[in-house]
This record gives sequence, C-alpha cells and structure tokens, in this order.
Amino acid sequence: MRVIAGMRRGLILDGPDDQVTRPTSDRARQVIFDVLAHAGWAAAHAIQDAVVLDGFAGTGAFGIEAMSRGAAHVTFMDHHSAAHRVLLKNLRRARFEDHSVVLKCDVTAPPRATRQVDIAFLDPPYGLNLLPLSITALIRSGWIGPDTLILTESEKNMNSINAEPPLDLRKIGVAQISFWRGAQWKGI
Repeated sequence: MRVIAGMRRGLILDGPDDQVTRPTSDRARQVIFDVLAHAGWAAAHAIQDAVVLDGFAGTGAFGIEAMSRGAAHVTFMDHHSAAHRVLLKNLRRARFEDHSVVLKCDVTAPPRATRQVDIAFLDPPYGLNLLPLSITALIRSGWIGPDTLILTESEKNMNSINAEPPLDLRKIGVAQISFWRGAQWKGI
C-alpha cells in the first residue's frame, strides 16, 4: 500500500495489524481521486485545501492520500485499537500530524463537530450495513452538511441506502465506490 500522488507520492504505508481492517486499495483510491479531478459535478480542484473526514479510517490511507494531494486538514475516525496504532504510525511517517486529528471513536456515534467537512470518506466493514447509520449520525452531529461530498466504499450492489441515486458509482473488484452530496440523503 502506497501514496499514489502528490507531495508524498510513493510513500509506503504500513498495513493492518489485525484481521478487522480492510484498507482501500491503491486502485480504488486512484479511481476516487480521478473522479474528483474530472467529474463535471465535482468542484474544480475539489481536494485542494479541503477539510476531510476519513471515517472507519483503518490505516489512514485515504486521508493521507488526500493530504498528499493538497487537502488542508483530515479528521480520522476509527475505534479499533490496532487500526489506531497503524494510523498514528502512518501519519508520523508521512509527517502529517500537524494537519490532522485522530479520534478514537465509533463513526456511528461521533462527537459533535466544530465545523462541517468538505469531503467525507466512509469505508465501513462489509456486511454490517453501517453506512446508513454512520451517515445519519455524522449529519446529526454536524460533520456532514448539504454541500458535503460523501464518498463511500461498500460491497457491490449494496442497496439498503435511503438516499437519492448517487452522482457517480464505480465498481472495482468486490467494492462499490459511490459519490453523493449531503443534500441527497433523506432528512438533511
């Protein structure tokens, strides 16, 4: 696992210490950032100076990639101790500790936000239907607003989402990457 582009391009990141963490693949991250750079509905340079939430952060690969590509700040959330240790190690290696906050918490019960994020990336464990719960919790606690870009990684053909159809959907191996705005979620 490595940083694909930006100021830390090529940096090797540590993988999970456990069997719980499933990092977003290099290929999936490349697709996500390509869509952000080229999709008509995405703001030009969507990642540049963005405030990002990396929920179910695991190794932190997504958030570290975002900072490497110019994100101003990333908040990482994960409640697993093993993931937390690897994430902190990867942040030190990338020298991004000053541009990030690591919260050891459950994404389905997050602390109150001090401001809404520009981009929220959520990659929960497959098969537990945590996306609807976590997005609803993040909306209620002020992390996600109507203009927040929500990127999710889930198992293919997951269809228990209570939202309008996504702006874009990509299938990569066993994963499905979906792109929404906060306003597309019911109840926001």
